[in-house]
Amino acid sequence: RMTLEGLLGYCLAFSGDLERGAVLIHEAAGFDLSVELWRGNLDRSEASAREMLERYRRQGDSWLASEENYRLSSILRAKGEEDPAAPLEEALAVAMEGSCLFHELRLRAELALLTADRGDAEAALGHLLRCREILAAGEDWRGLAGRVLLAEGIHAAAQGRSSDAQGALRD
Repeated sequence: RMTLEGLLGYCLAFSGDLERGAVLIHEAAGFDLSVELWRGNLDRSEASAREMLERYRRQGDSWLASEENYRLSSILRAKGEEDPAAPLEEALAVAMEGSCLFHELRLRAELALLTADRGDAEAALGHLLRCREILAAGEDWRGLAGRVLLAEGIHAAAQGRSSDAQGALRD
């Protein structure tokens, strides 16, 4: 029951009823750092994410540390920090150790977005090439494929290839 209430809380939050969703998430899980991020409490979210990251590292849980790095990168990006890619790179190393294509694709798409956005076309292309390789295997990656297309569009736009950018973003 608690799991379903927590999921309902996420559905409510994502559909615009953040306060009601936050109550259900809190009742189901006791806490959720995402709620603070969604409320725009970026400093509190960053502090909590860093605290959780250190806890997972001390416990030797590289997988949860990887997930926390993903969240931390989102927070740093929302804050306009200098380099929100560093936590993603650490998370990617964990995904590569475990040969998890889902997480590799998700992390590389985000890294491609970040590196293209900061003007590092070569680094972005490296991540995009690997994303294309994973996608070419023919599995249905649903929303992740869209995230890769967004990264393709940002990369093309950063290089002044507006036609390619428009095509990728349209797709």
